[in-house]
Amino acid sequence: MNSLLINIVEFLYNNLITVAIITTAFTLLYVTLRLSYLEVKFNRQLSIKKILFGQRRQFKYRTFNIRRIFALILSVLLIGLILVRAYGAPQVIFVRNTTLLQSDEQTIGIYENFYSKFFSNPFSPNLTTPQPDETLFESIRSEKLEGFDFIIETDSRVFVLNEDGLQVLDFVNGRLDYFGTISLDSPNCLIERQVPLGMTLYQDKIIIVSSKSLGQCVTNPNPYVLRDNQTVVQVIDLSRNLTLSDTIIISGHMTALRFHNAHLIVTTNQWIPFAEANFNLGNYLPYYITNNQQTIMPISEIRYIEDTRPNSFVSSTLIDFRENSIEQVSLFSDYSNETVFRDDAIILAFDKFNFNPVSDIFEFRDPVDSMDTAVVQLNIFNEEVYFYRTQIAEGQRVDSGSIFITNDGLNVFTISRFGRGLIHFYSPTLRFDNQQSLSFVDTIKKIQFENSYFYLTLNRQQTNNYVYQYLGGGNLDLVATQNESTFGEFNRLISLNLFLTLSVFDNQRFDIKVVRPNPTLNFLMDEVFSNTWEPIDASFEGSNSILNNIIYNELTQQIYLPIYPFLNIDSSRKVLIYNLNRPNQLPIEVDLTRVGEFQSPFVYRLVEKNGRVYHFTPAGYRETLSNDPGNIIRRFSFPSP
Repeated sequence: MNSLLINIVEFLYNNLITVAIITTAFTLLYVTLRLSYLEVKFNRQLSIKKILFGQRRQFKYRTFNIRRIFALILSVLLIGLILVRAYGAPQVIFVRNTTLLQSDEQTIGIYENFYSKFFSNPFSPNLTTPQPDETLFESIRSEKLEGFDFIIETDSRVFVLNEDGLQVLDFVNGRLDYFGTISLDSPNCLIERQVPLGMTLYQDKIIIVSSKSLGQCVTNPNPYVLRDNQTVVQVIDLSRNLTLSDTIIISGHMTALRFHNAHLIVTTNQWIPFAEANFNLGNYLPYYITNNQQTIMPISEIRYIEDTRPNSFVSSTLIDFRENSIEQVSLFSDYSNETVFRDDAIILAFDKFNFNPVSDIFEFRDPVDSMDTAVVQLNIFNEEVYFYRTQIAEGQRVDSGSIFITNDGLNVFTISRFGRGLIHFYSPTLRFDNQQSLSFVDTIKKIQFENSYFYLTLNRQQTNNYVYQYLGGGNLDLVATQNESTFGEFNRLISLNLFLTLSVFDNQRFDIKVVRPNPTLNFLMDEVFSNTWEPIDASFEGSNSILNNIIYNELTQQIYLPIYPFLNIDSSRKVLIYNLNRPNQLPIEVDLTRVGEFQSPFVYRLVEKNGRVYHFTPAGYRETLSNDPGNIIRRFSFPSP
């Protein structure tokens, strides 16, 4: 009852003028028609009396006056205006589902028109401000860093990237020794220092990418997305005595990162706080800075993706290290988006809203009739990146990953308004070619694509795994349904035909397995090795990135599993070494305690050379012998500045 009352109050509060017009129109119409009816009734009775009395009495008929005619016409016009505005207004259609922005005023108008359809009062959340789920980026970072790592090994050196900078180690007399630290940042306060995202080696240069969030050195900092976020690219020249040769700053928070063929591609989001007092759109335009020279993207070169949530500038920046050039393309759209890379293109996906037609007149709590998926392709050609095309796929995109690049094109998974799974196929030129309905009505929790098979995990208890064989051209063939996951919750291909999987149960137990495809039924897996851990005190926050810290040595058939990401307790700071040749043997333990290796982001890597194994973490390493990995012969911690 309270909810109904609140809805009524909200509706009246947000649509007071429109409701008043409609009420006035119907009141005028009712009064006018009623008076007309009473006059007709009176005149009929008058005619009867005139027949009975003849001309002996004088009778005066009541007539339809001009004032009443005006009231009738006005009420009809008002009602007609509301109907035409709600249902008859022509829909704005932009070429390729986008429009080029022309001015700050037009951009603000798009924002206001979008959000004017929603309630804006104390009873409902303010949709113009970022919600908590829009501030969780760690999983996005770790899964979208193609070609980057935190450890680089050369013939004579090892480089380790951590929050203090770039740690440099030399091989001296067959062993690894600390050389020095290259500081990458000098923040106003410790909390504002750059957060490393990864590094890569190109020719004689180390390219380091970090994230920087300003405005934290205050008592009550703004929410993360509202701060001045920057993505920092720094180049360390190995041929010039490890000097910092170049620094490039890109506006926005990094969401995807790739290094391929001398090209560094960075996609970023810049939240636009339209509702802020004294808002100035020019302060939030995308930019990049090279050698202290700032280049700002003009508003006239930015496209709005039609009917997507207008709250952010989504930018894709291409840095060509071969030609020493920078290109940037920006879109006006939703902060919540998805990015995948192809050698010749950047593909982005956004939620597209289909509003109830009458939402142009009334404000509703939920004016959205349905949602589709806007797919945008940015092409890379001749060292340039440019907008190519936008297509609309029916249905709302799958949150956990909806876009997959295959040899013949692009596949997009969505859920229709009725809960039916859909797959859409687009050619490399983003031309729509095919659409197929899937064999279930449910939300999709996860999609894994391996060896021409899509493994779909549904958000249900029974029959929660569907296995489809990809036949090309967006055609799928259902080959299996299962009640338990084929790949576990988190999985990684560790060799040509071996998968390492993890399953977590109630944050109290996790299973590690190694499986290989069944030789006769490719969509089934045969177990090679498994082990179950049942900790007393577990603090597990799962992400597919955890598997990036698990190392498999194909030569020795050994798996190195760091326990710390699974169990956040001191006794778990160790690495377990499993031997697949002896699956029933207890794992060998390597102690990683008392050094403080566990900085954020956590990473565990191995470097093996001259019969020695170096177990690296962000704050130091353990040295063991290759033939005796459980016996630590040396500990080293990187110095903090």
